[in-house]
Amino acid sequence: RTAFTASIFAVRRFSSSSFFCARASSARRLPAELVSLIFTFFPTDNVLNTSPAGPWNYSAVCKHWRSIALSLPSLWKDIYIDFGGKSHLEDVGVQGSMARLEAQMEHSAQAPLYIEFSSFSEGDADTLEREYDILDILQRHCSRWETLRMVGPKVLLDFLDIREKLPLLRAVHLRIFSEGFDEEDVGTLRIFEMCPKLRTATVNPGRLGTPSSVFLPSDQLVRYRASNLMARHLGTLRLASSLVDCVLNIHEDSEPLSPNPHRIQLPCLRRLSVSTDQILDHLDAPDLQELYCFDHSATLHSFLQRLHQLQKLVVTETPAAADIRHLLDAAPNVVDLGLYVPMHLAPEFFATFTPDSGPRIPSLDSLSVGFIPTLDFHHLPILPDQDLLMRTMESLWDGDYCRSFNFFCLRFSPSQALSNGWRH
Repeated sequence: RTAFTASIFAVRRFSSSSFFCARASSARRLPAELVSLIFTFFPTDNVLNTSPAGPWNYSAVCKHWRSIALSLPSLWKDIYIDFGGKSHLEDVGVQGSMARLEAQMEHSAQAPLYIEFSSFSEGDADTLEREYDILDILQRHCSRWETLRMVGPKVLLDFLDIREKLPLLRAVHLRIFSEGFDEEDVGTLRIFEMCPKLRTATVNPGRLGTPSSVFLPSDQLVRYRASNLMARHLGTLRLASSLVDCVLNIHEDSEPLSPNPHRIQLPCLRRLSVSTDQILDHLDAPDLQELYCFDHSATLHSFLQRLHQLQKLVVTETPAAADIRHLLDAAPNVVDLGLYVPMHLAPEFFATFTPDSGPRIPSLDSLSVGFIPTLDFHHLPILPDQDLLMRTMESLWDGDYCRSFNFFCLRFSPSQALSNGWRH
């Protein structure tokens, strides 16, 4: 106990020493430019949090720091609002948060705004009213919105009066659902139809995203990611001639469409990800460099034969051994190949790359394969013939063909004899 008391006394004496004061004084004498850079890397937090966050933290340290923070509008431009788990807030707490948001808007001056807004209304009228109040503050500054990320029911978006009032908006990311989290179509949204600088749009991404009709300036888009009915996807793509990066999740309720002899032209498209290859029959992307596709059929093979610049191909479903050979024959220029292969097809898969078969993709440099368990998904499978895998890799390396291998979802244990051979 005596030693502990002595330690506390030493700490107190050091904190009041001239050495400590001199160090603190040196920190206060840092140039404003250097302090502002330090502030830039300080983590921000949620404006609805009960404790100060982001620029509020360091502006509360001292008068010098506060003056620097208030002189830098860019420190206040990021707005994070998350009602998740905050539905229990009392009116006083919400009012205080609103006042703080008003102050942050004032401190941000004319800086372009980055806004993240997550709703937690669940049809609760009281919480929804509070969210309307917050959105009302935000939409007064909509002319400065540069990036918007919003999660919530469509009624919140319908509340916004921002159509043709978004001159700076470059990116919008939406997760919209019907009131009460209904999985049906959320309806039509036109507030982002007239955004002269919009280049990136994400609407209900993921395989389980709810279909929606969000009108966008498609001819301006460079990046587009959405989950929707196939017909709606095609409607967006018909005007998206500048698209470079695209991720399309086709909703399971999509009706099959008859092939169109006049395919949609996407001359700038370099990266494409689709949940089903059915949509590929309707697209023409001659300079595509990366393709990610969930399923595997003759439609995919036909599309690959029209791609002469393709560098990377990832296919996550391979139902038959014949499909593997057809796939490799259809993509002779691929450098990076990723496949998911059912475990029972593993021997035939590796036989495809043996010297007797010859290299199916002469330009192949990297091969990544995930082996799918046939029955038990709770345990990693063991290849039935792991020595075949090793011999295949050796033959490819000896032929200066395929430098990188990545096998996952797999336990690997080659025979002792083969392992000893590799050591030598």
